[in-house]
Amino acid sequence: MRKITMILAEYEAKGLLEKAGVSVVETETVDSMQDAVSRANLLGYPLVLKLSSALYSHKTEIGGGLSQPAQ
Repeated sequence: MRKITMILAEYEAKGLLEKAGVSVVETETVDSMQDAVSRANLLGYPLVLKLSSALYSHKTEIGGGLSQPAQ
């Protein structure tokens, strides 16, 4: 039997977890820095910025996450 492996984007995995009744942190997806700043001001601080890409499943390998972005 062949094993099928599928990599989900973080927002996809969180959606499945929520449907299964697991609590997850609030997540927003943005396409620009201006949108990120606007959403951050609405959500409040602290926050984390992460790359969301089908090409990179491991964000840390390419520096795709910021845990203390400037306001």
